[in-house]
Amino acid sequence: MDPEAPGEIAKATGELAKLGTKALEFFEKLVGAPAEQLGGLVADELAFLRAKRHLTMARVLEMARWQLEERGHEPRVVPPRTLVPLLRSSSLEDDDDLIERWADLLANAADPAATVLPPHFVHLLAELSPLEVKILDTNYWAKGQAPRVNQQIVFPPDLDLPPDTVTVIKEHFLRLGTARERLVVERSRWDNPSDVRPSTDTYMTVTGVEFLLACHAPVDQGPEPSRDVNDEEGTITER
Repeated sequence: MDPEAPGEIAKATGELAKLGTKALEFFEKLVGAPAEQLGGLVADELAFLRAKRHLTMARVLEMARWQLEERGHEPRVVPPRTLVPLLRSSSLEDDDDLIERWADLLANAADPAATVLPPHFVHLLAELSPLEVKILDTNYWAKGQAPRVNQQIVFPPDLDLPPDTVTVIKEHFLRLGTARERLVVERSRWDNPSDVRPSTDTYMTVTGVEFLLACHAPVDQGPEPSRDVNDEEGTITER
C-alpha cells in the first residue's frame, strides 16, 4: 500500500462526513458502498488524478522544450504569474488539441525571440472548450496564412453545428474579447440602393489575432496587412 494512503483515506473520509447524514446516506446509495470504503475510493481517485496531472504537465513541458530546441533558442525565465497558472491549467487537460495549444503557449512564453506573453492569455486559453479550440485552429489557416485583424470567423461546415451552438460560441468569443461583432451591409451587383441586406457577424480582434499567434508555433506572417477589411460581397462597417 502507498505509505500516504492511510492519511489520504482518513482525509477523504473526513471530507465525506462533512456532507451531513442525509447527503452522505444518499451518496452511499449512489455508489453502493459505506463511507469507510468511499474514503478509500476517493483517495484512490485523488492519487490517480495527481498522477495524471503530473503526466500531462510533463508532456506539455517536453513538447515546449522540443519546440525551443527546434528553434535553436535557450528558454528565458517566465514570470511566476504566467508560468504557475499555465502549468496548473494545462495539467488539467485531456484533449490532445488543447494540450498542444498549451505547449505552444509555453514555448512562446519561454522564447526570448518572442514578444513577452500577456498573463491573461493563459486565462483565455483556460476558458476555451476543445470545440472552440478546433474552431479557432480552423481560422488560424482559414485563408492560407496567419490570421488577420478583422478576419471573419468561420465555422467548419463538417462540424455541422446547430445554430444555437454557433450563437453561444460567438457570444463566448465576444465576451473573451477575441472577436468583435460588425455590421455587414451587402448590396446587389447592380448597386441598387434599395437592395441592401444588413447582417452581423463576428471578426477577429487584435487580441484574438495575437492570442492565436501565441498559441501556435511561429510562422512567416508576411507584410502587415491593412486593418480596414472590405468584404468582396459588401461593405463592412463598425457596429
